[in-house]
Amino acid sequence: MPGDDWALEDLIFENREGRREAGLPVTEEPKDTSEYVEREWGNYNKSIYVSLDPGKKQDYSALIFLEPFIPFDEGTTRYTYHISRIHRFPLETPYPRISRVLKKVHTQLLKNQDIEYVYICIDVGGVGEAVADQIVELVSDHADIYRFTFTSGLRAKWHDARDLSVPKPQLASTLISLFESHRLWVAPQDKEQLSVLQEELMNYERKITASGYDKFGAVEKMGAHDDLISAISMAAYLAERNSSVGDPLW
Repeated sequence: MPGDDWALEDLIFENREGRREAGLPVTEEPKDTSEYVEREWGNYNKSIYVSLDPGKKQDYSALIFLEPFIPFDEGTTRYTYHISRIHRFPLETPYPRISRVLKKVHTQLLKNQDIEYVYICIDVGGVGEAVADQIVELVSDHADIYRFTFTSGLRAKWHDARDLSVPKPQLASTLISLFESHRLWVAPQDKEQLSVLQEELMNYERKITASGYDKFGAVEKMGAHDDLISAISMAAYLAERNSSVGDPLW
């Protein structure tokens, strides 16, 4: 189980120039004023979505990074999304420790010259509300923290600028659309975590309830989870909304 001194270099992207060599974030360099930064797959727009699905005692907590970019040589101005980090915390990792990790991640990302906007998404259903309160207290007042509640309704509802209820079918349809249009690229550093995500995708299913509503989630069998999918779906949903109304969304 990771301690509070968990090496955050493992949570930051390895393609940041100079950071990997030094083993530390570069803080003295001025921010690049251009709108995009060129990286391995395209022009990245300097924003990152950090999404947390806090799990109950019998479930895993999941943390993912999503970065919007415009691919090279594809003749499009639509964003594609790079899942550059996926992490599943060990079972029974204390919520205060997860909160402290997220605070450190947020602090490190803001020091990165290639990142200007950090959006944090948190599932506040179930145990998530208490965890979200802890994170709001720990993370900087300037953080953009979006609280998601999953519902079985038909329409998303914004309760205020950063508090929303979203039907799971909408989240699932966002992911399906992105996968089918090849606009969601999964390439994390940790290949073991990638296999975990692949297993979740294989066990994710749609059911029709007796009342006629769609229900999405892990198949009802021992050991099936959908924490990584939930974390990715929140980040993808917010990123798609931001790209349709302008970025950043304040």
